[in-house]
Amino acid sequence: MDTIYLDIIDLMQTQGVDPAIITPETHFSRDIGYDSLDMTELLILLERRFNLAIPDREYDQLRTVGDVAHYLAKRLESSAAHQPLTYLLL
Repeated sequence: MDTIYLDIIDLMQTQGVDPAIITPETHFSRDIGYDSLDMTELLILLERRFNLAIPDREYDQLRTVGDVAHYLAKRLESSAAHQPLTYLLL
């Protein structure tokens, strides 16, 4: 399973959501009852976890767990493509 998807599940679990009911098709408001505050809290947690900013104007596009996973994967891929390589010296 994709690590981004697992991170989303992990963070949703901290918000009290049973991970057994979460699938990529899970709709935040319709299936698990998220309101705008719940969604904002989740997106802030994701911003911290992945060290990126999700513009408010993009919140409305993120309706399902799969939408969020796909969005984050694209953002992280784009970010990695524009970052210089760094090396860890041991």
